[in-house]
Amino acid sequence: MNNLQLKCITCSKQYTKKTLEKYRGLYCKPCFYEILIKENIDLKKALSDQLVDTNGKYTKILYENSIYIRGHLNNGINLTTHEGLIKIYRKGGILLYNGGWKNRKQHGEGKQYREDGSIEYDGEWKNGKSDGNGKSYGEGGHVMYDGEWLDGKIHGKGKSYFKPVSPAIVGQLQYDGEWLDGKRHGKGKSYFKSVFSGRLGQLQYDGEYKFGKYHGKGIYTWKPLNCWKYEGEWVEGDRHGYGVLYQDGSIVQDGIWEKDKFSHEKIVEEEQCIICYTKKKCYAFIPCGHLCMCEDCHEKYQDDKCIICRREFSISYKIFN
Repeated sequence: MNNLQLKCITCSKQYTKKTLEKYRGLYCKPCFYEILIKENIDLKKALSDQLVDTNGKYTKILYENSIYIRGHLNNGINLTTHEGLIKIYRKGGILLYNGGWKNRKQHGEGKQYREDGSIEYDGEWKNGKSDGNGKSYGEGGHVMYDGEWLDGKIHGKGKSYFKPVSPAIVGQLQYDGEWLDGKRHGKGKSYFKSVFSGRLGQLQYDGEYKFGKYHGKGIYTWKPLNCWKYEGEWVEGDRHGYGVLYQDGSIVQDGIWEKDKFSHEKIVEEEQCIICYTKKKCYAFIPCGHLCMCEDCHEKYQDDKCIICRREFSISYKIFN
């Protein structure tokens, strides 16, 4: 039934029933925000018509409806002691906040609005900060983030969306994954923004993040159309460690990367340096004869005993294959 096509009563465009149910069951998203703005304009006019509080009638109306108007002398609500639902308006009648209230701060479920009447945040609050599940909105009423918050910051699991600089980008997913203190952190997926290249909405990176950078294991795709792809390890945004570069499914480079550049091919386990495990062992100790470390690790090695058998050595030799 949710796939049933219905018309928005304002613009007459067709949408699914599920879409319209999000906006009073009558409007599409753009028209809904136009309605919200108009309602706030009407409210502003209604409040401006009641500048005189005759016999306390105006104050009573505010109190009974849990309404507080900033800068007004005759408010029925005391923000210091009030707990529960509240509507806070700017002096001109523009709705600022509608939701839970405790200890002079937003607390519980609530919506916060901008000066033009458009919604800014819709979700859970704790001690005046977004905390729990919630959505943040851009100035055009488009969702910019939908997910978990902690102490006023994006934190936990959530989805961010591209800023809609053009109609084609509206509602396009930017990142879906884990967050820490407002930064991508943990496992997540990011998506292409480019419209003209034909890559909009296609997966760009799938893997691990650390404080906003690729870090850990992940797959990065440069050009989905001809499939340039790297699959492997990352350190602070650079390819670093073991990884494979593909083009059209064929391996181009397979081995060890350092600071985003290919260093050398992967070494079989029997030939790996027993210290770093990334480079080929080429130094042997005499007299025991153990071939065990690469040139870089040999230069840093300061012990006078073989790292394998712990027998004292008189000299070390570089072995050329």
